[in-house]
Amino acid sequence: FFRESGAPPPATIAALLDEAPKRPRPLLARLLESEAEARPSARIALDDECLAVARGRLARPPQALPVEEVLQRFRAHGCASKPTRAWMLAMARSPTNLPWREFCALRDTFKMFDALELSGTVNLDSFLAVVAPEDSRSSPTTRLEAQGIWEAVCGEQESL
Repeated sequence: FFRESGAPPPATIAALLDEAPKRPRPLLARLLESEAEARPSARIALDDECLAVARGRLARPPQALPVEEVLQRFRAHGCASKPTRAWMLAMARSPTNLPWREFCALRDTFKMFDALELSGTVNLDSFLAVVAPEDSRSSPTTRLEAQGIWEAVCGEQESL
């Protein structure tokens, strides 16, 4: 936007911010800085406290599969033979005719695992953060067991 039309005068930005809700104004002001170096990166902006509620919703989406069910599926997948796992992965990557409700549950489950880094992938750290959080004693599995499940399914692969 700024490249095409030039930076708006500070008074224009101040007037726009006056119309915005109070809580996100500091973040919006930083995002609207005319100097690129002064603007926060997307990663830093996502960590802003005014986005904490939205990030929290990503961490526990309402339609996501229960963590116990995810672990059960990972365990079963990890026990399958290598050719069977390769076939299941190929099937998972092909177009699906899942009922909408099941598709939404799987999509929300992925969001739950991706909420930590918002990278579009799930790595060991984000997997562990969900299935065996360090600060939880009510975790459905230990971190060591969860790491073993990850290694059985993913092998040397860094992310899903």
